[in-house]
Amino acid sequence: MNNNVEYIRITGSFDEVEWEPILNNVDIIIHLAARVHVINETSREPLQEFRRVNVKGTEHLVRSAAIAGVKRFIFMSSIAVVAEQSTVPINEESMAKPETPYGISKWEAEKLVQQISDENAMEWVILRPPMVYGAKAPGNFMRLSNIIRKGTPNPLGAIYNKRSFIFIENLVDAIVLCTQHSKAAGSIYHVSDDEALSTTEFIRQIAKAMNVNLLLIPIPQSLLIFMAGILGKKNLIRKLTESLIIDNSKIKSELGWKPPYTIYKALKNSV
Repeated sequence: MNNNVEYIRITGSFDEVEWEPILNNVDIIIHLAARVHVINETSREPLQEFRRVNVKGTEHLVRSAAIAGVKRFIFMSSIAVVAEQSTVPINEESMAKPETPYGISKWEAEKLVQQISDENAMEWVILRPPMVYGAKAPGNFMRLSNIIRKGTPNPLGAIYNKRSFIFIENLVDAIVLCTQHSKAAGSIYHVSDDEALSTTEFIRQIAKAMNVNLLLIPIPQSLLIFMAGILGKKNLIRKLTESLIIDNSKIKSELGWKPPYTIYKALKNSV
């Protein structure tokens, strides 16, 4: 651990934390905490659970930040606020159409961050990344990596979509820039790697980085979706087979950001 960092363990419900003494003399908050990656949902009311953490918890934190005199609040949202799939590049002017409980909760939280910050003259920045990958990254990337590492024949050999991703170190670089750049205040940015790959090519590149000889079976996408529906995994297959392309030109033009890593170099550092 870095000796220059103070670690404070938060206990209890996120929407009830007593933030004021913790935020004393804090200038910038980078709010990353959220309810995500719920693979086997057990809640009968998943939207309410997402709202409890992602909306109520965020509202409680941003109000506490304003009271404590925090100067800038950086909120990690998600591209799920805008869409789950798109064959055309999504930019910050694209209409928000969240489809999932997670996306809905992030959209509602975004609006609260802007409203409360504006009411209290606190600067805000919102970042919307796609799937984040990197060493020990949870979610779909970890599941894909584990399957590939075993050398298990993979049925995703004929997926001709295009998806944007972001390497964790590229995302961190964008966050750091947003803590420092004056023009970032009051802006929403879509952040992603510059390259958009098909799921099949993404898997090939992971296998290449691992030095794994992988058998990719070219099963038609329609058949995959049909089989996934029978197994109750339709949403998972949708995320792997549909396109989701992000336009990251705004943060590049306004703040001069450039992803430090290409997706090919990043994958070598991720496995």
